[in-house]
Amino acid sequence: NGYGIAVDESASAYVTGITASTDFPVTPGALDTSYNDPYPDAFVAKLSATYPPIILGTVWHDEDGDAERSAGEPGIAGVQVCAEPRGHRAVRCATSGADGNYAIELNAAGTYLVAPAAAPTGMQLTTQGFRLPIVVRQGQQAQNVNFGYR
Repeated sequence: NGYGIAVDESASAYVTGITASTDFPVTPGALDTSYNDPYPDAFVAKLSATYPPIILGTVWHDEDGDAERSAGEPGIAGVQVCAEPRGHRAVRCATSGADGNYAIELNAAGTYLVAPAAAPTGMQLTTQGFRLPIVVRQGQQAQNVNFGYR
């Protein structure tokens, strides 16, 4: 039975509870590795996140040119957005979907310079920054890395 859960800054989850299992798996160095019949044993289990870091954002038509996405401003499909790790040339890219959203799955945590590969035809960037420096930690998402065009 699990009774509590907590998550740390590296996205690992810790579950606490009790068990009456005679073969509950334990790690070397555990405080007590024996089954304490007839009483249940307490446990703490660590579950580590193994998913890759991701950069998420939207490319949209900034119709009023204010660099903020207002209600009704549509996403722009087909824009390639790339993330280049600082000091490396291993670029990862994703293309915005029909709603303008994109997700770049990265190989490793670190600082990435993020930018659209090219502006949509006849449009100019309205949002601040080009090749934005974005820090992404292992197992985390960098959200709202957005680009508006008018």
